Amino acid sequence: MVLGTAAQKYMMGLADQQEVLLNCADIIMDAYQMETAVLRAKKIAVAKSEDAAARYIDIASVYCNALKRFTKNNSPINTIAARQRIAAELIEKNKYVY
Repeated sequence: MVLGTAAQKYMMGLADQQEVLLNCADIIMDAYQMETAVLRAKKIAVAKSEDAAARYIDIASVYCNALKRFTKNNSPINTIAARQRIAAELIEKNKYVY
């Protein structure tokens, strides 16, 4: 969507718009990271249980929350509560566990 809009606006001059291309690359990397987070959470939920994957689901949900305006998924997520659950587990273990 973003690359198409940039191509329409700049046409043949898009190659000279390095900042636009840099931002497009950042969006692509973010989308890849979001997909990876969701797939990892699903994989853990299937292999172990949804309870075992709960914090991974929280992490993916918080990270993907920015996409809600571009998708039809309008399920609200309480990002504050999810972040608190993530932090509580890290504090309890006293190390990074993900």
